[in-house]
Amino acid sequence: MVHVILSIDTEGDNLWADQRGRSFDNIEALGEFQTFCEGLGLRPTYLVAHEVIADEKARDTILRLEKNGNCEIGSHLHAWLTPPPYAPLDELGTYPFLHEYPQEMRAAKLERLTEDLEEVLSRRPTSYRGGRWSIEAFTMGRLESLGYAVDTTVTPFVSWIRTLGAAEGGPNCTTAPHTPYYPHSADPMRPGAMRILEVPTSHRPPLRATDGLYRWAGSALGGHRWAWSVVGRGLGVLIGKVISPNPAVTPTEGLLRVAGRILQEEPAVLNLCIHSSELVAGGAPWVREAGDAKAVRQRFRDVVGFLSSRCEWRALTLSEYAREQGTSGGR
Repeated sequence: MVHVILSIDTEGDNLWADQRGRSFDNIEALGEFQTFCEGLGLRPTYLVAHEVIADEKARDTILRLEKNGNCEIGSHLHAWLTPPPYAPLDELGTYPFLHEYPQEMRAAKLERLTEDLEEVLSRRPTSYRGGRWSIEAFTMGRLESLGYAVDTTVTPFVSWIRTLGAAEGGPNCTTAPHTPYYPHSADPMRPGAMRILEVPTSHRPPLRATDGLYRWAGSALGGHRWAWSVVGRGLGVLIGKVISPNPAVTPTEGLLRVAGRILQEEPAVLNLCIHSSELVAGGAPWVREAGDAKAVRQRFRDVVGFLSSRCEWRALTLSEYAREQGTSGGR
């Protein structure tokens, strides 16, 4: 049985265009997208940023999705847009990672996002993804203490070291497990005994034979940004670039290659990820026109068709999957 998860960063319009996430036209399209997903048998998890629920019109859309019952509303934290404010980083005009903030500010922003979503939803969110893939031991510990059941920030085989925030790079996830696991309290990239489940995104090298090379590079290069700039790019050229499970940036061939790999794994969990703004024309530099948005929808259909022709599969939200793992002896 393959479990299929669709995790959606639900946020402002085209953050790549430096709009700072202050407009929310893409959110209006989510009701229609939910209907599309239901037609395919998918159960999306909308990981919602604080700035979305701070906007009245966007918040109403999220509430309608919550009442739908065939999806889940979770949390997504953009550190520079989530209160309480922290001027030394929030006002730099950059996109700081949460892990660049002092620990007390990380805790305060996580608590505010969680509490404000709880007020809107009348229940506490239990699924989370860090904005810009930011995750580290302190944040994972805070998520666990806030009652989150599942995180989906880890991108196996991928290092974000070359991606700058205010001054630091992103996390190095290359050595993390590629199937769901309970993290270690001192290092979320390795298994341990925490209560929160990590469900990694389904990033995969194109060939299973090269998995070890990516993990070796991740261990050897660590947090050295300059080395990643040279060696990381070379790895992609020589042995194949890691495939993103995002239908907005990966053509059908790549998505089916990832799905085919996951059919051979245990547990078999396909975690597709996308931004809400990538679902509409003009929402991202690579989704400029109506034809681009139509192609994204077709890739979802292609993945579902591929799975249906080869295996039994079941769609779950993130928290539904975490609950099943907890009740089936996963802990």
